[in-house]
Amino acid sequence: MCSRHTVNRTRVALAVASSDDASEKSPTFSVAESVSSPRAMEAAMHALRAENAALRAENAALRTDAGAPPSASSRPAPDDSAVSLPPDVRTWESAGAGDALSGADLERYARHISLPAFGAAKQASLARARALIVGVGGLGSPASLYLAAAGVGSLILADADVVERSNLHRQIAHADARAGASKALSAATAIAALNPNTMVKTHLEGVTPKNVLALVKEADVVLDCTDNPHARYLLSDACASLSKPLVSAAAVGTEGQLTVYVSDRAETCHESDTDASDTEPIPDLRSKTPPDDATKPYPKKRLPCYRCVFPTPPASRDVGNCATRGVLGPVPGVMGTLQALEALKVLSGLGARNGGRLLWFDATADPKRAFGCVALGGRDARCAACGDAPSAGAPRGEAIASYDYDAFLGERAACARDFERNSKRTFSKTDALPAALDDAAAAAARNVARARGDGGAPWATDDPSASFAGRGSARSPSSDRSAFKRANTPALDAGVLDVAAKPPVHARMEAEGRLTPSSLVAATRALGDAAVVLDVRPKHLSDAARLRGALAIPLRELDGRVGEVRRAVDRARRAATAAEAAAAARRLRRSDVGSGEGAEPEAPPPSEFRVSEFRPDARVFVICSKGNQSQLAAAYLRAAGVPVAGDVLGGYEKWREDVDPSFPKLV
Repeated sequence: MCSRHTVNRTRVALAVASSDDASEKSPTFSVAESVSSPRAMEAAMHALRAENAALRAENAALRTDAGAPPSASSRPAPDDSAVSLPPDVRTWESAGAGDALSGADLERYARHISLPAFGAAKQASLARARALIVGVGGLGSPASLYLAAAGVGSLILADADVVERSNLHRQIAHADARAGASKALSAATAIAALNPNTMVKTHLEGVTPKNVLALVKEADVVLDCTDNPHARYLLSDACASLSKPLVSAAAVGTEGQLTVYVSDRAETCHESDTDASDTEPIPDLRSKTPPDDATKPYPKKRLPCYRCVFPTPPASRDVGNCATRGVLGPVPGVMGTLQALEALKVLSGLGARNGGRLLWFDATADPKRAFGCVALGGRDARCAACGDAPSAGAPRGEAIASYDYDAFLGERAACARDFERNSKRTFSKTDALPAALDDAAAAAARNVARARGDGGAPWATDDPSASFAGRGSARSPSSDRSAFKRANTPALDAGVLDVAAKPPVHARMEAEGRLTPSSLVAATRALGDAAVVLDVRPKHLSDAARLRGALAIPLRELDGRVGEVRRAVDRARRAATAAEAAAAARRLRRSDVGSGEGAEPEAPPPSEFRVSEFRPDARVFVICSKGNQSQLAAAYLRAAGVPVAGDVLGGYEKWREDVDPSFPKLV
């Protein structure tokens, strides 16, 4: 029985949705290739929903036979045979990502999108980005894997080396079975297994003066993961010529370093995606009143290149690599991970970048001093690569191909400017390492601090008994229903919206003033523009995906934005009035044409779904992620005098189950 259901689900799923992992030969399998018409698509969707209902019923029967009580979250879904999807099937839109991300993409990167500082817009900028990684060893392995996992659309891997067994203790993109293979191809294999949606191009010859400009020009950000001065000067010169951000790192022994050269913003990073701290107002020192253009940003400063910091190559005795000096395995892993993080910030405009500063790490130092930051000097106007007046034969543009790097590096005298003189230490300042991204521990602590229970997401349990448990004392279902009715009683003063309050009933429990997703489909089809769908999830979630035409107002902002809901209701009333007037005019014209001897009286309109069933002034339908916050929003709006038809039980989670499986699972 289990195998039969598995086969049926697989057959229907292949007929409905694309399957990126179904076959290596057709990774771009699409709906258009599997279903020839919207009618066939709709039939396949109905078949899938019918089988889902049958499986739910079978599960309920098994629970009954075993003596287990039926669960509210596992009750059979209502008959959705009346649901008719629109021709384009997809019932939702993404205000933040547009068409750059599919529903599967939004679900894959849901934990990125859940970060308010990141969101769908920055994730979409990563999907459009291209990163060049030179060297896929100890640094390039974690950097490439994290960039692919984070959703960078295209990676270019350049490495002429092969995998050796002495690499495997730190170069995590490779495996023992691929010893002797090209590092670029080995890393491409690991990336394909991790994220098949990432496009990978390999260059087995590495970077050379002949091809470096073409490779850098193709990328939005360059990661220098090499361990030799030749490649560092070559990449820096090319990035300076093309104004490309260069994220450079090094790791030898138990120490590592990281900085960003040339620029800290990629071309794909749009101004709207960056933080306000990236720009500074132009000061006017001559007047206390700023002029009209005082708020215009300065042009972005050009950061120093590698040649600005090290105009002469290091001495031979100062040049070391992992083969000669050894390396503790996790050290390049730490630096490569930080390198990937810095590249993501450069591509998306997230937070403060590390341009113009050198971050260093010492694995054996006291934990309080393991990380430090050194401020580098500014761009050198006399630099041969990025200075204002280049000399003849300088390594710029097309001249890089003919520049003699071997002769330049062969002069390895001691650096003319010692590193300590070229930079100033700023250990007393607190700008060492940017704050880490949000994590589960921080989120749990924040939930506890805000009285959200045990630290988990509020009201996330599927236990039906949890809906009747009060804060500190148990309550009966009847008392909760009475409280629900009292909350729905209109009042002149809506009071203060308590966003942390417990919802009256379970997220999926049927109650007065609640409707199923299929009922919402029927209502919006019948009401047309007169229906107002209100999405009360946080902004980063509603921006990622919401129902087409839905009004998005986060629950935390609802008490201050009730006026927007009322204006939307007024627009809906005007639209309904105009539609009814137009329908009356059409009926009158038909009656005039058909009036005459023997003419049949006009048939009454169909009664499959009338506006009166939801009351003429009840146009607002509230929806959230799981069906909890929508109850609070609906009760608050009713108390404020806003006509609410109901909230959707189960929220978008049940909408995904019953109506549109393509809606991304974001929480």
